[in-house]
Amino acid sequence: MEDLEKAVKDYFTANPKAKEIHGTEDGFLFENKYFATQHNATLEEGKEVKTFSNPNKVESNTENTTVELNEEQKELLANGLVKGNYNAVKDLVKFLKLETENLKEDTLISALEAYKLTQAEKE
Repeated sequence: MEDLEKAVKDYFTANPKAKEIHGTEDGFLFENKYFATQHNATLEEGKEVKTFSNPNKVESNTENTTVELNEEQKELLANGLVKGNYNAVKDLVKFLKLETENLKEDTLISALEAYKLTQAEKE
């Protein structure tokens, strides 16, 4: 199973725009779940196809579309939501298409904190 997880990690590193991948117990990865299921049928009974979502993709809070954060944005979201990062915080709010009642720094930080909570609940 560790080999499959490593293969999945390697796959998403090489294909950062991929949304998900399907893996079989024997370590094969498929972009199409149908093909994964067909291959899986040749294996021992009781084995399931596992679907892995790209950990580098997050869903926008206001739409059901997936956006990809770059490393700088991930770092800001994780550790940089403090006063003094106004322009970066404002840009991230705009990128995620979060709605706020105004553009004050405290309001933008609150919106991003709420966004982080909703993303944590989805995981």
